[in-house]
Amino acid sequence: MKKFFVNIICMFVPFKKPRHKLRNMLLADKIELSLVRVMKTSCLLPAPSEAHKAVGVLRDIQLANLKILSTVDEVCAKLGVDYWLDSGTALGAVRHGGFIPWDDDIDIGMLRDDFEEFVEKFNNVNTDTDLMAYYHICKAGRIIKIIHKELPLWVDIFMFDYYTKKTNDLEKVELTKLIKKISDKKYSKREPVVCDRSLIDASSKPTIIYTPEWDSNLFHMLAFDWETIFPLSTIEFEGKKFRCPADMDTYLTFLYRDYMSYPNYFHIHNDLGKLSVLDIVKLKKFIKK
Repeated sequence: MKKFFVNIICMFVPFKKPRHKLRNMLLADKIELSLVRVMKTSCLLPAPSEAHKAVGVLRDIQLANLKILSTVDEVCAKLGVDYWLDSGTALGAVRHGGFIPWDDDIDIGMLRDDFEEFVEKFNNVNTDTDLMAYYHICKAGRIIKIIHKELPLWVDIFMFDYYTKKTNDLEKVELTKLIKKISDKKYSKREPVVCDRSLIDASSKPTIIYTPEWDSNLFHMLAFDWETIFPLSTIEFEGKKFRCPADMDTYLTFLYRDYMSYPNYFHIHNDLGKLSVLDIVKLKKFIKK
């Protein structure tokens, strides 16, 4: 993928010698140069609303993960569980009407009460035998993964907590600093997060926070007014309707600041080159199932 974008950039350099020099610089690991930044300055990057969708195997992975999201949505509806599109998936819904062109997974959020029971409930209610849910624990923390049993496909579910009260803007800033300080440590070395529900009155509409159980340091703000998220709304994502925070503009601004602009780098979770021909055939069959 990196070579692909490097070749595109170098096509616009008219002379052979500087073209080869630029190509070597971009491909060299010692040069910390963002391809997306170069594309921005070269006027090669389209406006977000005009960005092309992914193609090939990456697009197949996106569509397969969309199918898993649809299953999660159906199970949540049966169980009466609230969830919402989160982080890159929420951003893609607003900025691109679906997947960010280079993204290949799906993120959703869920309150702790539902999160702690969801793996067992999903595995009991889900009828798609290709899928399963489990609690994924790594150095970054604990999340739920809804995975395909044979293919590199998944939906990540991130946990949110009630805070003990409503907070003003300054308190949200300080609360975000505290959450980042806790979650910056490896998960195994963090203090256990104790959520005493007896201290929380949900009817008072307290602040909602990203749990410190997951490393969310890449986001700007991790504490939200209740009204930013609830009551949940819906948004179109790849032609289908899914649940989302009530105030998507505030939600995404808190996470990404200038969310309609492209980032200075991009990341694909899957190594597409490692997918075998048989994997690609299974992928296509799963999409059509």
